[in-house]
Amino acid sequence: IIGRKVSEEGSPKEEVFEDEQELLKKVHKTKKGLLEGRWIVKNKQSFSQPSFLKTEIVDGKISFEFSVDIDPVKLDERKTEIEEDFVEQIDKEIETNIRKGVRP
Repeated sequence: IIGRKVSEEGSPKEEVFEDEQELLKKVHKTKKGLLEGRWIVKNKQSFSQPSFLKTEIVDGKISFEFSVDIDPVKLDERKTEIEEDFVEQIDKEIETNIRKGVRP
């Protein structure tokens, strides 16, 4: 069983599963991670049901694709939090290095 998903670079990535149970575990884990990771699902019913999967059989192999609608406002808020945390950590590191007399 082959599962397709989009990589960080935006190109498709394939994952090979030994059986359907392994594939379903991966789908459940991904769904759980998205929900716990503060992603907003606009249509929870379609997300919680297998209907969000697009499956096809090619050369005797089952492949699937799935997508998640993300709330752009929440995504922007999360990006801002990450940027602020990053700047704060850099500031702390610079202060620490100045106190220690470390030069770039």
